[in-house]
Amino acid sequence: MNGLPPSPQQPRRTRLVQGIVLLFGLAVAGLVLIPVYRVSREQPRDEACAANMEMLARVIAEYNLDHPQARIDSMADAGDVFSPHSVLLKEAYLKGQVSRPLPSCDYLGTGLASGGRIHCPVHGTSEEVRGRIANHPLAVRYLRPLVRWLLGVR
Repeated sequence: MNGLPPSPQQPRRTRLVQGIVLLFGLAVAGLVLIPVYRVSREQPRDEACAANMEMLARVIAEYNLDHPQARIDSMADAGDVFSPHSVLLKEAYLKGQVSRPLPSCDYLGTGLASGGRIHCPVHGTSEEVRGRIANHPLAVRYLRPLVRWLLGVR
């Protein structure tokens, strides 16, 4: 050796390989984070819909206890819970209008005076929503298939 420190410049080929590896790493991170971002937006909407259904079921049960002669047996009897003209809102069983987690959400149900369930055409019943939320950890749903795909395992 001549006693000089090594040159700080790397060969062009090494920098190119490092750049390709960095881009590949960013692409893999993007593939992992896109589903996580999508779930992080969907889950609060699902939870809001389930909470609305549970709240409406409690409010309707309370209304039915107070008004045995004019019971609410279906969501049609309650009026449009998304409008200010709802029976539940007019009689102060609700503090305000119910908001839609998604524009396509609607609350339907019959037999509410005798234990029927409220459901949403988009999300299902509140029990179904709670079950879906509880049974899909991100690691099982997204990371395991990604690792299998990267390793070529089926």
